Amino acid sequence: MPPPHIFHLVCSIPLPTTAEVFETTASQLGPILHSVPDGEVAERKSFVQWQAPHIPAVVRKSLFGGTPTPGCPPVSLSLEDIHPLRYDDVAVESYREFVAARARGGFAPKARLQVCLPTPASVVRSLVEHAYCAQVEALYEVRLLQCLRKVQAEIPAHDLMIQGDMPIEMAMLELDRGELTDLFFVEFFRPYFAPVRAGILERFERLAREVRPGVEMGVHLCYGNFRQRHWLEPKSLELVVSLTNDLQGAMALHRPVDFVHMPVPKERNDVACVLPLADLGDLRTTVILGLIHAGDLEGTWERVRVAQRVCKVPFGVSTECGLTNKPLEYVQSVFEIASTVCGRAE
Repeated sequence: MPPPHIFHLVCSIPLPTTAEVFETTASQLGPILHSVPDGEVAERKSFVQWQAPHIPAVVRKSLFGGTPTPGCPPVSLSLEDIHPLRYDDVAVESYREFVAARARGGFAPKARLQVCLPTPASVVRSLVEHAYCAQVEALYEVRLLQCLRKVQAEIPAHDLMIQGDMPIEMAMLELDRGELTDLFFVEFFRPYFAPVRAGILERFERLAREVRPGVEMGVHLCYGNFRQRHWLEPKSLELVVSLTNDLQGAMALHRPVDFVHMPVPKERNDVACVLPLADLGDLRTTVILGLIHAGDLEGTWERVRVAQRVCKVPFGVSTECGLTNKPLEYVQSVFEIASTVCGRAE
């Protein structure tokens, strides 16, 4: 099997501006990028926390500036209580900068802007008190679909990739099957719908069906970045592979899932970790393995070799999660390893 030829930037990059993100990635990674995120800079650097002000304080967790009433009595909310989310505004502005960077020759002519959208469940379960999650999610989903429609109206389909960020769904599934036992995370990620897997698939299908033909779409399945660590170290890729197969099945009659991103821990160079890759169903979905770790070129090659023994089709590579809060030396090392690994022989 040939070496990986695509490097996937998950979402966040710790640079001050979108212009710097495009300039840096173009100069160091341009030929190996199929899509380019805007780096989730400034207020967006902390995943979903920048969405907290868009949600009423009375239903928001106090951890995120909320003022919920003890006991969480019923609250009546309408769509007007969920402020416009602004994912569409920043995506359209980033697209203008992306087109300019691509025109300068920094990216491949067919490179796309990658717009990363955390699912409503990921946002709501992170920010909202458990008692109000279902109510807020229904309204938040309406707002997110408004954003998606505007993004697709403003950005040509052939220039657009949508990445659905689903880390909280992974936490819910691990909790539901008894693997996640840390009491803080058990409460933080406690599902507000059941059955959990069916609820995740139903929500995914509802959102993914709104992605228009010609727009590429995929998912980021990961185990978080809590204080620079996962909230759970998975025993293998079994859960992400089985969820991938279910997501593909949910969309079989509608559109393909173009890519799926899966994390591979630095400590796992063993076949047992990646063996579930042999069970992937629809091989048209591009698999992106998050196996690049800073300062570990040899380990990266070893993880690539092990995955190649199992995976039935060529795959792309990435980091485990976004690069927010990482020092610039870490980011530089990742970029150098990616440039070495992608499309080159050892």
